[in-house]
Amino acid sequence: MSSMTIAQGLRRVKKLKGLIKEHKDIAERCVSYNQDKVPDFDFNEEVRIMDTLTNEMVDLKARISAANAVNMVSDGDKEMSLGVAVLALAEMRGVIAFYKTLFLRSGLEKDKEQEWDDNADKFITRIIETTYVSAMSEKERTAKVRAIEDRFEVLNNAVEDANHKLLI
Repeated sequence: MSSMTIAQGLRRVKKLKGLIKEHKDIAERCVSYNQDKVPDFDFNEEVRIMDTLTNEMVDLKARISAANAVNMVSDGDKEMSLGVAVLALAEMRGVIAFYKTLFLRSGLEKDKEQEWDDNADKFITRIIETTYVSAMSEKERTAKVRAIEDRFEVLNNAVEDANHKLLI
């Protein structure tokens, strides 16, 4: 156990990912070189640093996962593990995006269509009328999205509070 919170661990994991990428990019550039132009960085040293950083990141991720599995939060209605809450938040984001991007269409739409008429020996224009019916109104969609966003906010606040208090 350390005195690092889940939130601090998550920030450290993000930083480690960036550092690993940095050292990986350097290693890729200096693996092969012209014998007259020795690179500024040593390939083997960069790989060693990558391995050290990766081991630290894996350890942190494992500790975060363990904390997420055993610590509980509430969304107001039911209690769940932090891990389940994180997955639920991701799914809620997807559902919100689904509803927000639905193409709601209702009412009468008129389109012009041109077609060659062999009998008249010319193009004729036809008006095509289509009546669309939507299974959901704009008002219903807005209410649905707001309800999910409200649930999301409650659960997200609970997760954030836990992340800033619980040690890994």
